[in-house]
Amino acid sequence: MTELANAGQSGNDRRLDVVRIVEHGPFGYLTVGSDDIIDGVNTTLTEWLGFDENDIVGSLTVQDLLAPGDRIYFDTHVRPMLSLNGKVNEIAVQLQGIDGNRLPVLMYSVLHPHSDGDTRTEAMFVEAAERRSYEQELLYERRSAEAAEARLQVMYDVVSGLAGSASMEDIVKVVTERGERSVVGASCSLWVFGEDLRTVTRSRHDGGAATSFELTGTGPALGRLVAGDVLEIDDVDRVSDDYPILCEMLQDGGYRSAAIAPLSGDGALFGAISYGFALPHQFDDAERRAVASLAEQTEQAVQRVRAVEAERQSRDRLDHLLRFSTALSAAVSLEDVVLSIEADSVALLGAQHTSLALLTEDGSSVRLLRSDDIDTDRVLDLSAGSAECFVIRSGETVDVVGLDRLRTGFPESDVPAQTLRTIGLPLIGEARVIGAWMLTFATGDRPEFADGVLLQLLAEQASRAVNRALMHRAEAEARTRADLRLAVSESLNAAATTEEVAEAAAVQGREAFGAVFLAMYLRDQDRLELLATTGNEDGENWQREALHTDHLFEIDADAKAPVYLDRDGLDALPHERFPSSSWQAAAILPLAVSGDLVGMIVLGFDDSALLTPGIRAAVAGLAAEAGAAIGRAQRFDLERSVATTLQQSLLPPGETDFAGFELSTCYVPGTAHLVVGGDLFDVVSTRDGGTHVIVGDVVGHGLAAAASMGQLRSAARALALACSGPLEVLRSIEAFVRITPGTMWATIACVTLGPDGDGQYACAGHPYPILSRADGRTEVLKDGRSALLGLGREAPEPGRFHLAPGDALALYTDGLIELDRSSGDDGLPQLRSVLTEAHRQGRLEAGTVVETVMGGARPPDDIVLVCVSRIEGQVSSSIDPGNS
Repeated sequence: MTELANAGQSGNDRRLDVVRIVEHGPFGYLTVGSDDIIDGVNTTLTEWLGFDENDIVGSLTVQDLLAPGDRIYFDTHVRPMLSLNGKVNEIAVQLQGIDGNRLPVLMYSVLHPHSDGDTRTEAMFVEAAERRSYEQELLYERRSAEAAEARLQVMYDVVSGLAGSASMEDIVKVVTERGERSVVGASCSLWVFGEDLRTVTRSRHDGGAATSFELTGTGPALGRLVAGDVLEIDDVDRVSDDYPILCEMLQDGGYRSAAIAPLSGDGALFGAISYGFALPHQFDDAERRAVASLAEQTEQAVQRVRAVEAERQSRDRLDHLLRFSTALSAAVSLEDVVLSIEADSVALLGAQHTSLALLTEDGSSVRLLRSDDIDTDRVLDLSAGSAECFVIRSGETVDVVGLDRLRTGFPESDVPAQTLRTIGLPLIGEARVIGAWMLTFATGDRPEFADGVLLQLLAEQASRAVNRALMHRAEAEARTRADLRLAVSESLNAAATTEEVAEAAAVQGREAFGAVFLAMYLRDQDRLELLATTGNEDGENWQREALHTDHLFEIDADAKAPVYLDRDGLDALPHERFPSSSWQAAAILPLAVSGDLVGMIVLGFDDSALLTPGIRAAVAGLAAEAGAAIGRAQRFDLERSVATTLQQSLLPPGETDFAGFELSTCYVPGTAHLVVGGDLFDVVSTRDGGTHVIVGDVVGHGLAAAASMGQLRSAARALALACSGPLEVLRSIEAFVRITPGTMWATIACVTLGPDGDGQYACAGHPYPILSRADGRTEVLKDGRSALLGLGREAPEPGRFHLAPGDALALYTDGLIELDRSSGDDGLPQLRSVLTEAHRQGRLEAGTVVETVMGGARPPDDIVLVCVSRIEGQVSSSIDPGNS
């Protein structure tokens, strides 16, 4: 500072002191000219920076003495403030020495303008290294306090979130989303270990999905976590030899460093909290405290959630147990039992599948029951190598882990492919094993709720339910068979013919006794003729032919008592005559009438257990009733044959010459087993070459009416031979009716036809004849009417008509138009319609017309229909005295 020194020499001593202070004082000082070049600098400043005065003055600017960052700050902030205000105070900058070292200082600067327009700048620098250090310490503490406050806020946020967590999923979400904010730059993950510490699932919040790992061994890292230590890894490359499994997992997640805190509950490790960094990282105490605090809060939340979940599961299981017990108590059938067990035990025990296996009645095989095929029998021999059969044979519980072990020990077991554990429980009834309850699980772990006491309790409930269902089924089957046997007995008692006896025995008897096959034979001298058969004969090659009585006597010497054959005894049967390949037992029942063999019933069974003493007594009763029924039927057949012969004698001859006309008749008796009833018809030639057609109906039904009809028809035929017209015929018959019992109030219609088609008619209380024209029109002939026979009222004159070629005349009794008497409908329009349609098809066939009108129904009254069609040429007649 030469100028300052020269100035000081011209002043007094006091001024010299000021110069000395400026030159060597504890501050740096410099002056700058209007060209921004330093033109003066004190010794203190040159000593701070290590420059020579000549290196600075005249060549450097203030910015040249500043650190690079402060140079920009000087140009953008300090210079504008100096120009605007003329001074600046306490500007914190760093001076940079010749060796590159930096010195924190506070800068004070003043701008001095001159009268000539130039300006000079003075600047003073006060050393601030200690102050800067203090300020940095304050700033660090402030930032630390803010970080601690932020961590506390994060932990509060985590704690509040964990307090509201109701499940492990909620905890994972809170920990991974909120926990990572407590350590800046870290990614937080939650690890959950399997119960055997062989698997671990890692959940994270950085967008990655949950990842599962299989642990091939415990390793030192897992051992330290089990011991409760916090693992701190600053660089996986450095410790990969010490913790190979852990470092592999960290690198798989993209981490180079991590702090891992264990999560334990009830003295066992169940998970861990991990803070990971993508780069190597040294953890400080605050970060360690954050990790430990988050782990502690997470442990408490998990224990709370597990306690709540355990309580919920306990309530749910109690509810399932109550429903299981209630459903089984209400189950009536085996189907109900299987459905209840499958639905409720799966929910209660966590099983993937459940089924029942029941011992059959004969104790030789096992029937498998499942809800999806409850109606389909799947039967195994009791000696089969399945888990179900072993449980039933031994009465022991089976508990097998692993599908391979199950198939090795019980190769015939049928379980789902994903089965990892199988449990079989014996079902007890009447102090013996009656079945097995099978449970399969998709995990090898024993179900938490499936402890021995509970399983035994459930098995006892299932046993009681199965026993009730079996008893109910046996009672229902017994009631059904009793009803069927009663129906068989009633049908046999009601059977009138041998065919009806055979049908009742074959159709109803087989089902009544649980047989799979029934055949009934009737004896004809030394042959047994097959009357009826029902059952499993389809698909088998057997001869449906008569048997020789020797076959029966070979089985039973006196052929009087029933014979029962088991599987070994079936060889005595002629197998080519029976479909016996699937039989397990058979019953041979001789049918006797007054001690004489009249037939045989053969019953085949697919289960020998069905031939119980009760069934044997019942089938013996069937044979006795069937024998008695056959005796009645044979007597009825004989009587019916005689009666039929007599009844047929009451009908007109089968052929009647009727020149120029075609005759078609149909007779349907209204009483079963009779050939004729109270209706009559006849065709009689007149003395002058004409023809009388007579149709009548006496009062009543059955044999009495048929007898009266026979009297009336015989009289009408004899009288008509001497008469020339319909009124004369009715007048003669009226006289006969008055003196003949059983013929009063009969109705009769008489038509007299000439060879040219001219006709006359008269009706005594009888339905109107119908004239069917060749063009399809029908006319009802309503003239020539009088009252019922026996009342003495004669028609004034006969009705007249002409039957042209192609025309037809229909005479009938009221049974044809009164098929449905309950409705009260007049059947005449229907009859006319049917006649029209039949006439369009060709000649009128009486049988076809009656069949169409009846529609397959059994008539409540006798029916006669006589159709007379005029033709050109050949004589034709068709009289049908039988059923249509």
